[in-house]
Order: sequence, then C-alpha cells, then structure tokens
Amino acid sequence: MTNKTKTQTHTPGPWSVFAMGAVVNAEGVAILISDKIPIDERKANARLIAASVDLLEAARVAYDRLEKTDYDGNNGEEMAMLRFAIAKAEGK
Repeated sequence: MTNKTKTQTHTPGPWSVFAMGAVVNAEGVAILISDKIPIDERKANARLIAASVDLLEAARVAYDRLEKTDYDGNNGEEMAMLRFAIAKAEGK
C-alpha cells in the first residue's frame, strides 16, 4: 500500500477552518458549513474535517513504513487499524 499509487478523488487540500465553522479549500471555496449544530461543535467538526487530508496521508506513510519494518509481526494490530482507517477514508 503505497501512497503514490492512490488516485485522489476528494477535494485537494490543504483545507482550513474559516469563520463560523466553514471548511475551505486552498482556493477559499467552502466545502462544508452547517448552522444546524452549535457553533463550538461546528468548529470542532470543521477542525477534524480540515485535518483529514493530512491525517490520511500520515496514515498511508505510517502504514508503508510499518509494512517495511515489521519483520517480527509485532505491529499487526496497528497495521490493521491503519488499513481500516485508510479504506474508510477511501470509501472501500
């Protein structure tokens, strides 16, 4: 599982949190905003969503590194968690 072979289908990052909990892409286009939930929860959700592109890339890199160095099989649980999270983010 190498990050260089994955096709990106999501809105490219970086994403950031804008006023009132909107998530915006690098061009300033809003990806998500909702006024149906309290502002503090909206901002917390926006921070998590904005970090998701970076978190997915970090998970791919961590998985690749573990896969190359897990000679004794001691990282199976961590690798399974990473595989699950990556697959979930990729819609698999």
